[in-house]
This record gives sequence, C-alpha cells and structure tokens, in this order.
Amino acid sequence: MIGSAEQWYDTYEEAVELYMDQNLSGAEALLRECTDSIAVLIADERPIQHARVLSVLSAVYRGMNRTSDSLETIKRAVALVGESAGEASQEFANIVRNAADLHYQAERFDEAEALYRRALYTMEALVGSTIHPELWECHYAMSLLAEARGVEAAAEQHFERAFDSAALDTSGEAIAELCARHVQRMVDAGAQANSVSLLERALKTMIQIYCQPPQEFPAEAPMEEAMSHFFSPTYHYQIEYQQYDIEPRPLRFIRQLLGMALKENEEFERAIEQFKLVDENDQRARRLGKGDRYPVEMHLDSPERFELDEDDPPLFLDEEEDDEIDPEDVNWDDVMKSVGSVLSNIDELEDDEEWEDEGEDEAEWADDDEFAPLEKPAEANLEDLAPTTTRGDFHMHYGVSLHMLGQKTGIAQYLHEAAGHYACAEANFRRLLPSDSPLLAAIEENKRHLENDLKQLEG
Repeated sequence: MIGSAEQWYDTYEEAVELYMDQNLSGAEALLRECTDSIAVLIADERPIQHARVLSVLSAVYRGMNRTSDSLETIKRAVALVGESAGEASQEFANIVRNAADLHYQAERFDEAEALYRRALYTMEALVGSTIHPELWECHYAMSLLAEARGVEAAAEQHFERAFDSAALDTSGEAIAELCARHVQRMVDAGAQANSVSLLERALKTMIQIYCQPPQEFPAEAPMEEAMSHFFSPTYHYQIEYQQYDIEPRPLRFIRQLLGMALKENEEFERAIEQFKLVDENDQRARRLGKGDRYPVEMHLDSPERFELDEDDPPLFLDEEEDDEIDPEDVNWDDVMKSVGSVLSNIDELEDDEEWEDEGEDEAEWADDDEFAPLEKPAEANLEDLAPTTTRGDFHMHYGVSLHMLGQKTGIAQYLHEAAGHYACAEANFRRLLPSDSPLLAAIEENKRHLENDLKQLEG
C-alpha cells in the first residue's frame, strides 16, 4: 500500500518502465495502485497526476487489445485535465492528442479527426500561429489519419505543414524526428527508397539552419535568457558546424538515413558518397575530442529482414547495440588490404565506460511534457539515439553498398573496402548479440559471397 507522495511517484515511474518493457499486466497493477492511493498527494496535484496515470493506463489497455477500456479511461483523463488546467491549456491539448492517437489506433477515424482538430486549434491559439515547431506532431498525425482514410490531398497538405513547422525548430531535432518516423513507416512498408526526396530536402533545410550565425545577446539582456541560449542545442550545434566543421547529431542522422535509402534504391555510388561524409565527420569529431556521438540505429529485429539471397548480399536493417569497438576483436589479418580509414576509425575510439555516463544527458531528444504521446512498446521506432551505441550498423550499410557496387562494376577495390567494413560491423555485433543471431549469420554469408567475388575477379 502506498503511504506517501514520494512512494506514489516511485510507483508511477516503475509502472511506466514496466509499460515500456511491455510488461502490461505488471504496469496495470501498479497504475491501479496509484489511482487507489491518489489521496496521498496534496490536493492541488491530484487532478493532473491522476490524469497522468489514466493516460498511461489507457495506453496499457490499448496494448492489451482492451479497446473499450482504453477509450473510456482516456476520456476520464481528458475530463480531469479540462476541469483542472482548463481547455485552453497546453496540458489539455496534449491529453486530447493522446486521446486522438488511441482512437486512431482503434480505427475510430471520425472521433480521431475531431480530437486531432481540437488539439490543433488549442495549440494554434497558444502559439499564435498555424506554422510552429509545437505543431508538427499534430499535423503529422493528421497526415497519417488522412492517408488511412484514403484522402491523399489532405494527407499531403498536413505533411507539408508538419515539415514547415518542424523546419522552424532551430536545433534541427524536430526535422530529424519527423524524418525518422516517416522513414520508419517506409521501412515497414518495404518502400524505404521512396524516402530519398524527403531526406534530401531535410538535409538541405538543416544545413541552412546550422549556417545561421549564432544569436548574440546585448550586454543588458537578462542573464537567465542568455545562459539558456548558450546551453541550448541550437547554439551548441551551430558552433560545432561553423567553428569545428562537425555535422551536428541531427544532420549526421539524416545523412546516414539518406545513405541507407539510396542503398535500398540501388544508387550505390550516391549512397557511398553519403556514408563517406559520415565517416569523415566522425573521424573529425574524434580528433577534436568529441567522440563517436552520433550513431543511428534502425531498431528492427525481425528475422525476415536477414533472409539471405544465394546470389547477392542482403540489404540490411540493423539491430541495436550499446558498446564501442575494441580493436582486439577485429581479425586484421583478413582485412589488411582494405583497412584504410577503418584503422583510424577504430584506433581512436574511446573506452565503453568513458561514454556510458555522458551519453544519457546528450541523448534526451524527447519532450518532457506530462502528456506527451506515448509510443506503443511493440512498435519499432528511431527515437532512441543513444550516444553510447557503436557504429556497427553504419559499417554494415557502408559495406553492403561497397560490396554491391563492386559486383556491379567488377572493381576489386570496392570489394576490399567492403571487407574492412564487414569486419568492423562483426566486431561490434559479436560483443552484443547471441552467437545464433540472424544478423551474425548474415554477416558470415556476406563474407562468403565476398570471398567468392574476389576469387572470380582476381583469380
């Protein structure tokens, strides 16, 4: 039994963790306990905190396929927030959008559209504009809804508004997340190559953002305002880009996604061009003491993604990993012809422990709003961009592009370079994945194909 406010908050946080770990029954039990013990909180906090619990509980019910319970629970949460914070508040707009998400997932499209519009109009009134960084997520959700209803013109209109709104975020992180979500949908639909034009547009927009001169504050400006700016992601990224010639994390993220999409489109030369820029950028970052802080993970673990082709190496969408490369894990005897830049990549990597603590603060992209929409635990997403992860996925995509270009052109040098990147990817993944992982099996298959290809070209 919860006996104090501190214990209540601890229980709530534990429930959220269980939900994110897909332990839905455990999360439900703790959330019900929080609801039953809401009286331990001071009176002014009770309505909002109660609504927070109900919001997560509604998502838990949705995960359990208890649709009616989910929608009834979120309805209670909306009412609580409306009564306590007011229907013109940020909190109300967020909880209404949560309700819209749940109706959309339940294919209650009419109710979902009405709720999305209500949330959007509330937010537009708060920010005083129809295009604003705070609005991109709602427009994107309405784009998905219109697409599900087969209204292509409305879907395109809302997507354009989502992009224009995200482009006003001077940190570049909103565009990165918009692209991440959209590309993930393309990946799930087997149409990743269709995302090339979007990623090229995002890349151009982000470069324009980071080329803007950092804001200068007059001497009489409030210290709190100036300090807030100087510690903001925008200022940090502008300094990295303009003074250190390092592509900031969101831009590096988009460039790698573009390389992957070009690879899927079999535009291998262009894909390699993007991967090479990413590789050079990471080397500059390490030389300047920045470390390898900008990896990209696809978080796709379906075994079907790694089915092997007898003739060609598979196109990979890779799993998550959490450690840096140890040079001792690489069999350099097998790849000495092609190590080149790979050697410098590995030799300069920092130890795992050095980045373990630092990464948590720098990876916080998510909004901390109390009623920010919750992702379904089972859905793959691109949002967890932890700085401590390795570049195994990067080396795999780079290696596959080089391998396939070598097959296409008959130039052995591409195959030698591919071997080096395969070795680096394997060194990462062998430390992180079980020995029977489909990804490791696919790497071995690719190495076998590569060996045969080299024999044919050089024999």
